[in-house]
Amino acid sequence: STPLYSSAASDVYKRQGWDVGNINPELPITTQDKFVEYLNQLPSEKLFENSKTFYHLEDYQNALIGFDISIQKEIKLDTSTFYLGCCLSKLGDNENGLRLLKELVEEHPKYEKASYVVAAISYQIRNFDDTILYYKKVITLNPKNDEALYGIAAAEYGKKNFAKTKEYCDKALAINPNNNLAKDLLEWLK
Repeated sequence: STPLYSSAASDVYKRQGWDVGNINPELPITTQDKFVEYLNQLPSEKLFENSKTFYHLEDYQNALIGFDISIQKEIKLDTSTFYLGCCLSKLGDNENGLRLLKELVEEHPKYEKASYVVAAISYQIRNFDDTILYYKKVITLNPKNDEALYGIAAAEYGKKNFAKTKEYCDKALAINPNNNLAKDLLEWLK
């Protein structure tokens, strides 16, 4: 029978006869210790790719384990740290997730995606000052990022700075006239 998961993910889930969080009830489940032992013996590239697959399958707990091991083994440190920070945040640990991601941006100021994620998480927890700060870092690297401009507008709206909200919505729409979020926010200002 065809597995319920994608063929790309099946290699990750078919781990020499055992599995963690397996959606296929025909395969046995393993302990976390055995799972960590298995990940530790993988070649670097395979460990990293499996960790990314877990992440993209929204299996953040197992992705976190994989990226933690990747960092310990110094495998693609910046990207592994990025994903580890994202996993922590997805699992509800915004404090440590943000700490890692902010440190990453400090070490790699041109890591646009990391700045973007810090801004987005900051918005979710209503830290509008950090939202604005990190979206502005994105704009410095990519001035045509209408989503980041909208993000600044939304944060300014959260701070009740309506003139700045309009200013950043207008900037986002000048780049992308189809930015519906910016259009909607302008409507709310009326």
